[in-house]
Parts: sequence; C-alpha cells; structure tokens
Amino acid sequence: MPARTALYVVSALVVAALLLSSAIRGHSPQTASEWLAPIGPAVTMAAVGLWVFDRWAWRQLGVRWLVGRPVLHGTWHGELVSDWIDPETNEETAPDTEVFLVIRQHFWSISARLITNESKSSSLFAELTADSDGVCHLVYVYVNKPKAGVQHRSKSHYGAAVLTAPQNSGDGIEGEYFTDRKTKGDMRFQTHFPKLVESYAAALGLL
Repeated sequence: MPARTALYVVSALVVAALLLSSAIRGHSPQTASEWLAPIGPAVTMAAVGLWVFDRWAWRQLGVRWLVGRPVLHGTWHGELVSDWIDPETNEETAPDTEVFLVIRQHFWSISARLITNESKSSSLFAELTADSDGVCHLVYVYVNKPKAGVQHRSKSHYGAAVLTAPQNSGDGIEGEYFTDRKTKGDMRFQTHFPKLVESYAAALGLL
C-alpha cells in the first residue's frame, strides 16, 4: 500500500474511532463543525504513527516478520566481479574485494549507493520486489560517477542491478548488474554494518 493511501486509510479509521468513542460517551456530533472536528487530530495522529512505522517500527523483529520485508538498511561489505576490459591493458579487471553497498531503507522507500575506490554509484530508482514464494529482490537503476583521476579510462555511465534480499541478513546479498557500456558482472555482500557511510575512507573504517 502506498504511503499516501495508508495515510488516508489510517486517518479515516482514527476519525471513525474518535466519533464512535464520542457516541459511546453520549456526545454524538450534532453540527457539521462537530462532525468535521476530529479530522485534524486524526490526520496528525495518523501521520505521526505512519512516520514512526515507516522509519523504525516495521524493522522490529515481530513486526518485521509480520510484514514479510527483509531489513537491508546499513552498509554492506563485499566484492564486485566485472567483465569490463581495461583499455590500457586490454585485459579484464581483477575482482574488487573492497566494495561497499550503502542501503537506506524505510518501509515505503529504499535507495542504494555503491562505493568503490574508484567511483560511486547512486540509485535513481530502487524497489523491493517479491517472487511468488516470498523471496525478495532489490532492483535498482543507477548512475555511476568515477573519480576524476580515472575518468580517462572509465566514463560516467548508467546501469541496473538485481540482488537477492533474504529475510535472514546473515545469508548476505548477491546478484548481477549490467551497464550501458555493454558490461556486466556479479556483486556479493556478506558483512553487514548498521552504520551508514558516505565515503570510501569511512567505509574502510568499518572493517
């Protein structure tokens, strides 16, 4: 359910609860203003409740299993294996074993940022999807911006990635990516840190 729809539904339920409570106490609304009076408090209560749920409550163990959504929030350390050919050596690049995937996750939104020694990739669109058997995947489209020192051999580009997102974070995340440079590769992330980082140096500091 989209966040805006959830707000409308919860607000309506809160309004109904307030009116029912008033009627039970013998103070049923008599005028239009009395009927409309609960709407403002109801929207406020619903908005606060949904904000708490979106940012924090859904991740708690009991609620998490109830909603059936994996918790990926944090920084993941792993490796990237690419079939990209280095134009300077005409050889495939060696696997990069110091790669970090930073995931910012709320219940109704998610984003991904890949940080390596040479570049950063940030998601333009990201979504969690689920197969019929309940297995989830993180699917995102990204733009990659290499550091200035390597742009002579590695240009900015766009790509997409599909990663498995198991309910048990101890199982790690893995999947594939492909780019508009006609390259593709595999990504594997096993170690998870709750802290979010912004730079490669900060990410290395987690290890």
